[in-house]
Amino acid sequence: MTEKKTPQPEHPAYFEHENRKYRSTPPTSQEEAQWKAAFGDLLIANDGDGGDDDGNSHQLWLRRPDLPIMRVALAQFRKGKTSIDFEDILFKSCWLAGSEQWLLDEDLYEAALMEFEPWVEIPDVETRWLDNEKLYELKVNDFVCKVSKPSRQERKKAEKRNTANKPFGTEIYLLETIWKSGEEALAALRKNDFAHMGVLVAIQDLKTQRVIELSKK
Repeated sequence: MTEKKTPQPEHPAYFEHENRKYRSTPPTSQEEAQWKAAFGDLLIANDGDGGDDDGNSHQLWLRRPDLPIMRVALAQFRKGKTSIDFEDILFKSCWLAGSEQWLLDEDLYEAALMEFEPWVEIPDVETRWLDNEKLYELKVNDFVCKVSKPSRQERKKAEKRNTANKPFGTEIYLLETIWKSGEEALAALRKNDFAHMGVLVAIQDLKTQRVIELSKK
């Protein structure tokens, strides 16, 4: 008796665009669930146009950029890339699956970017000086933490540690020094890339922020 074999799922198909490979095969429901577990919310687009020869619409799956992706994009931006290049790097780095038309058709690409740009914006952080504790309270989304005002010496040490001058590098080292909310809270912040990036941006501002405003006469 011949043993009945369980059919294996097909291997995903890829296409090449500007010397880079992109997955074109849509995810199974199981894969999509795995992506959501790994990356959080997904941006799923459908042109609803029945665009190809078989009358199928062009679909697209994007993830949110994590801190490493954002740092690479910012590093390229520092090397003289334009803001449009920055958008392209982020968009293409967040590609999970989709029709090649999203990269070939400028109208489709611009339409996707209109949804993508606000979706990947780093959230603003509410900063408040707690005079009784001599600490800053930082609020981003549902996350609240406290940090001390960075001293010149602390800033200097953090800059020296960031020998490669990587984006957010100095702020990452500085945050470790001025953090006042416990290791457990810091570990939780590091797992939330967008809240983490928001706090790192706020730390950039704290490096030069004055608690007491001085006026010239």
